[in-house]
Amino acid sequence: MARELARIEVKVLGKKRFGIVYTEDENNQEIAESFKETIIKNNAKLLYFRSVKKDRKSFIPIILRLRELKLQVVFFAGPLEQGAYFAKEMKELKTGAYFSSINTILSKRFIRLAKKGAEGALSQARQDAGAGHATQEGQGLLRQGQKHLRRAWLVFLPV
Repeated sequence: MARELARIEVKVLGKKRFGIVYTEDENNQEIAESFKETIIKNNAKLLYFRSVKKDRKSFIPIILRLRELKLQVVFFAGPLEQGAYFAKEMKELKTGAYFSSINTILSKRFIRLAKKGAEGALSQARQDAGAGHATQEGQGLLRQGQKHLRRAWLVFLPV
């Protein structure tokens, strides 16, 4: 899924400046590496790549650095709760970048924890999953994703 999401963000949405943060474990590292390979393969720039401890709940120093880099998308691979804290702080600190993550963020729990940080978050799921809600901007992105991919994959923007 991370490869498809990276491809959508580069090829369909036209994003070129990325950062990746992942929780220290083998699975999340694999997801982050997969996302990284895909954005580089598609001629986008990876300007930040870092792991964080599983119990970390505040990301302010990292997010301030991400904001300085003027990234367009920050991809997070990790547990839902940690992703929610990260997305919330990104919004509060006005990074100007989209928060992007694996499909675990397509849940009411993520939206409740992330609050405003969930607005504009990018993820994907199979069309039949029925998860996610789209803003007006999100509906346009959904149509673009369907048209370009010709598959049952969608980009969701939870609100």
